[in-house]
Amino acid sequence: MILMVKESSHMKNTVLQTLKYMFLVILSVIVVFPFYILIKESFHPNLVTLPYPVQLLPRFFSNANYMILFQRYPVIKWILNSFVISAGTSFAQLLLCSMAAFGFSRTEFRGRKVLLSLLMVMLVIPIQTRILPLFIFMSSVGMG
Repeated sequence: MILMVKESSHMKNTVLQTLKYMFLVILSVIVVFPFYILIKESFHPNLVTLPYPVQLLPRFFSNANYMILFQRYPVIKWILNSFVISAGTSFAQLLLCSMAAFGFSRTEFRGRKVLLSLLMVMLVIPIQTRILPLFIFMSSVGMG
């Protein structure tokens, strides 16, 4: 009797694991498929974009779109600018946040709890809700 319960429990766990992995595989395909189509279509000649019916494997490969892109626009410069800005912002964020965290954790000062609470509230509010007021403020002080 006990052996049957263990086998049933094991079978149930195996079925649940299989269903979980099937769900994750299906979800992964749903997420990755648009990127596959995007990359596949980027290698099509301009006249063949999005053929009907949609073909999963392309018949033609052309790098003409990328040649035009890199000849007409300074894409490498844009990528380097993005890298410099993101790396600089990440470094500054790391430096300032670690100093603020050290100050909040090691020192007692007046208004510490209020200031920490305000900081936590600002982390909860999404940046998208703060962009327009920030832009208006920056414009009003001549920085925008």
